[in-house]
Amino acid sequence: MRIAVIALLFLTACKESPLAQGPDPAGDPCGDPEKFVRGLFAQYADGAKPRDAVSIFDDSTMALIQRDRDLAKGELPWLDYDPVCNCQDWDDLEVTEVRVARDPDTTAGVAFRNGGKTFRQDFMLR
Repeated sequence: MRIAVIALLFLTACKESPLAQGPDPAGDPCGDPEKFVRGLFAQYADGAKPRDAVSIFDDSTMALIQRDRDLAKGELPWLDYDPVCNCQDWDDLEVTEVRVARDPDTTAGVAFRNGGKTFRQDFMLR
């Protein structure tokens, strides 16, 4: 069985189309990393379909994801789950903590509950 663990993801808050989902769709996610991260996780809590990866990840990360798919040649790729929630399914997902640090890079540590269990994810934001 293949298991892939991604502890650090490179996300982009400011792509051609700004974040249009989350608690305040009219807000500027580029200026507030915590708001951006909470917006990413809000889609799971609301039970909506998660955003398309291309609207979240930067171009170099998308290239890696596509390369993984290409190398799988129709089989399951290594990245066979949603790397934002580190899950394939979610149930009453709720963010319990977001810690943002800006030195030297902007990072966000997220604690959340999913299906009654607590998880932590770390993100590097660009």
